[in-house]
Amino acid sequence: EKLRRRLSRARSELDNLYYKAAYWHLTSSMLKVVKDYHQKIKEDTDCFALIAALHDFQMPVPRLINTFEDIVNYLQERGISILELEDPLKAVGSVHRFDREGRVFKWLIKILNNIDLRQEAERLYREKGVEGLIRGILATLHTSFKDLFSKRAISPKNEDLFKRFVPSPNSMSTLKRMCLFLRWVARREYPDLGLWKFINQSELLIPLDAGIARVLGRIISERIPQSWKAVVSLTSVFKSIESSDPVRYDFPISRIAILGLCKPRLEQCNCYVCPLSIHCDSSQPKEVILRERKTPEHNKILEYFVRWNPWRTSCTSEY
Repeated sequence: EKLRRRLSRARSELDNLYYKAAYWHLTSSMLKVVKDYHQKIKEDTDCFALIAALHDFQMPVPRLINTFEDIVNYLQERGISILELEDPLKAVGSVHRFDREGRVFKWLIKILNNIDLRQEAERLYREKGVEGLIRGILATLHTSFKDLFSKRAISPKNEDLFKRFVPSPNSMSTLKRMCLFLRWVARREYPDLGLWKFINQSELLIPLDAGIARVLGRIISERIPQSWKAVVSLTSVFKSIESSDPVRYDFPISRIAILGLCKPRLEQCNCYVCPLSIHCDSSQPKEVILRERKTPEHNKILEYFVRWNPWRTSCTSEY
């Protein structure tokens, strides 16, 4: 309830942050490369988005974007879609820090060639709703993975590797990457794609990770656990603020953490440029000081500061 009240008061800042983050900072998200794929190739975008989302963990995002951009360019040059790619190592030297050889990538391509992802998702959503869709897709991926090895035993190493990228359908973790994938393909407004219009976007769930948990937790000075229960609870909070689009503020709030404004160590945070600092219990304001004398050069620096600072922070003191 405290978080709901605080975020309701921050509605204006959240709306401003939404537009600035969506247009200024798309390059800090794997959604950028998914949009590039959709623009350049289009066919099987939902399959590409799923593979990209499942690889989006414990890797520097710029590095991961570069890897997937190389794959997109490789596909475009050959006029093929993601499901026609036989080996990602033909496009890149390494896919992921936990799977340099791209084995999971290749397994997912084989699996998605054997199922109709959109049709399966539509059936699951109709029968079981959004959570059932998420867990149903994960169950289908795991079942199909076992089918790939139907004539021989799956080595424990391969099984553990697949589970690292594709969570169990019974997991009570946040299932962040699956919630993120659904936001990309089902939400209608920019920067998302709105491909799966059979899903009511008011039923989407917050893609909760450590960064969002940290930002929201500091606003109310409470620890927010990374669990499925917390996903449902936070989605309810955001739904009370924006009932038709509860995941609207996921992208901008996550940028506060990803861009280094709200860091794991509080004393290292850049609260003075955080757009939510005035609503945050943990905020530690600082002064931004330009120590140059008031010369033409100084005025030029100040002009750049005001023009290019995406949060529109003003210079608070001058000497």
